Amino acid sequence: MTVFVCEPGYEGILSCIYDAGMSKIPQDELRLEIKNSGQNVELFSSYVECVPSSEKVKKVMETVRRHLNSRIQEQLYVVCLSEDILRADKIYRYLKVLFLRGASAADQLQIPAVYEVFKLCRSVYNEKHQFIEFLRFSQMEGGFLAGKIQPKNDVLELIAPYFADRLGEENWLICDIGRKKAVIHERRRKWLLAELSSDEMERLQRRADTTLYRHSPLFRDTLKIAPLTAISLVAPGFGQLYNGDYWKIPVLYATTGTALFFGIKQHQQYKRYKNEYDYLMSRSDFSDNRLLLDPVQTKMIQHNTWRQVLIGTAVASYIYFLGDAIVNYPAAQQNPVKTATTLSMICPGAGQVYNGSFWKVPLVVGGFASFIYVIDWNNRGYQRYDTAIRLETDDDPDSHSSEFWNPSSNSLSMTVEQMRSYKKLYRRNRDLAIILTAAFYLLNVMDAHVDAHMKDFDVSGDLAWRLQPTVEPLYAMGGYNYAVGLGLSLTF
Repeated sequence: MTVFVCEPGYEGILSCIYDAGMSKIPQDELRLEIKNSGQNVELFSSYVECVPSSEKVKKVMETVRRHLNSRIQEQLYVVCLSEDILRADKIYRYLKVLFLRGASAADQLQIPAVYEVFKLCRSVYNEKHQFIEFLRFSQMEGGFLAGKIQPKNDVLELIAPYFADRLGEENWLICDIGRKKAVIHERRRKWLLAELSSDEMERLQRRADTTLYRHSPLFRDTLKIAPLTAISLVAPGFGQLYNGDYWKIPVLYATTGTALFFGIKQHQQYKRYKNEYDYLMSRSDFSDNRLLLDPVQTKMIQHNTWRQVLIGTAVASYIYFLGDAIVNYPAAQQNPVKTATTLSMICPGAGQVYNGSFWKVPLVVGGFASFIYVIDWNNRGYQRYDTAIRLETDDDPDSHSSEFWNPSSNSLSMTVEQMRSYKKLYRRNRDLAIILTAAFYLLNVMDAHVDAHMKDFDVSGDLAWRLQPTVEPLYAMGGYNYAVGLGLSLTF
């Protein structure tokens, strides 16, 4: 067994992979090992110490880029940040599989080498998201901000770009205590990675204040997407303010406010004509007021239509800007499942749009429109019969529903019991439609959630079936016979 020993960093591991690949030693006769990782020395094994070289790294990455893809390059970088003592050997065997089977094998988790690299990437990314969400800063002298972390994996370089974007106007540093290195950021400049001595680490911890940094915490600290959404629901425009999209705030309030103002005006006009319409309908000389009723009804319908359009526009603009805050949230791309689920909860169909499942949007919107129409239809029927029953059962013998009262015969077109039966039917259908609408809403949220989970799941080329003629031996009557048929084979 030949053991290639490498330095623990990115350059050391890739240089070792280059040396192992160029050695032409069979895969089962060699192993890669991290220097000073604590692994036992094996008898009858030869050890080869690899010298890190930027030229070797360049050749490996160029080969990966040319024969595989950039996603694999990113995976190699992330896995090198892991603290798994076997990460060098796992990367080597992972690349061997990919060069043999192609880049599509990177999604075939049933292959042990692929699954091992997948687990390491997931571990690093999970820890990255953990520190992005929970890291807090302390105040130092001179207004300098300091954050301390002690991660299992080397995620310092992965979280630095996020805080450089979020705290671009501040002077800050994030120190990895265990590895004695820090990311340093000066206001409006790029961040730098620096190694710290023991004296610098001690001085840094001694100067750090115990008071958490609370300068404008809603805008400078890290909020999760859930509280951001909750605050934006109550205070429209907060999401845009938090994301730095300040120009969108006046657009939001101008659009929503204008539509709401004119919608209220149209509502007032509608109520005016509605009261006049109800008064004319309730009079005993209803048939004589037909000429007065028609223009009033026309005006009532017009104002009602404009009221619905304007109020709908106000609600739609409010929902749009709420979705805009979620989509443009800096961590939204890092957690597409939460983003898609939140969007679908706020506005049905928005999660499907975020996932790229555009063909589902007409189904979601059409389904909700159909349910709302059914609810409104049955509710109007319920209200008609409820009003008629109240008019027929009150103490005024001259009060009748114009819809069911026939003036020529001076009688009702149906009995009160029949009215109650129809009222009960409409109410039952309305309530059932409401329940089905709620179930459809939950289905919309579940679809967006599951679709976001399965978005990157790829079975192409791995799952297949083939139907072909076959000849099978059969044992019967003390001997073998043969049967001709069709054979079905499945490939996973």
